[in-house]
Amino acid sequence: MSNNSLHNRKIFQNNTDISRYCIGVFGEKFEIRYCNFGFVVIPISGLFVYKYYLWSKDDPLLFWNREAKNYLFFHQNWVLIPIYEVLWDICIWNQVFMRAKIQNIRMTSKKFVSFCDFDIQQLAMIITQIHTIYPGYIHGNIHPSNFFLNTSGKIGVFDLITYAIWPRERDISRIFMHARYDVDFLKHFLVFYKFDISLKKVYLIALIELRELMKMWYATDFEIEIKKLITLIQS
Repeated sequence: MSNNSLHNRKIFQNNTDISRYCIGVFGEKFEIRYCNFGFVVIPISGLFVYKYYLWSKDDPLLFWNREAKNYLFFHQNWVLIPIYEVLWDICIWNQVFMRAKIQNIRMTSKKFVSFCDFDIQQLAMIITQIHTIYPGYIHGNIHPSNFFLNTSGKIGVFDLITYAIWPRERDISRIFMHARYDVDFLKHFLVFYKFDISLKKVYLIALIELRELMKMWYATDFEIEIKKLITLIQS
């Protein structure tokens, strides 16, 4: 695609422009989930979800290639993942995006805000699968919006760009954080999770992650969570 055709495309200056674009393409009813390297559009009605990958100037297929490689690993190890089809549509939002069509995800207008909404045993089993593929590798960006239900009601996972070597406790700490820091939920989760995990290490990594998120979001309203984590670490 030539530079001229790129310049002729709509330029997204902010999230409002993205919403307007999505209204034009998908109609009035849809949900947008923003992620590190793009965004996902979930139409309320329809057969597919659409993911917009951010392109890199140096390697236009960097994020797609990385995720496609990781999907192969996950698929070979029987982890439930969506089916992708690259559409090669280009959009501009001060940077370049590539669109992919995602299949076999149950359409829903409800965005999970907490892992407390999940089946704990299913969640623990899929995290165990992820942590079993290669020793030391984890998902790396665990949050409810990166999980889905297929048509049989089973939990699957996507957004696999961050699959890399990290301590397992990092994924578990994210689950704890997105379960509203519910200690009982965490302990119930670990009953089904197949690896031995130190609770205090989970609390410590959650505290580190929370402080990093505070810096990233310039947020100042996590004092209650920080005090709770410090108390758990000291207990």
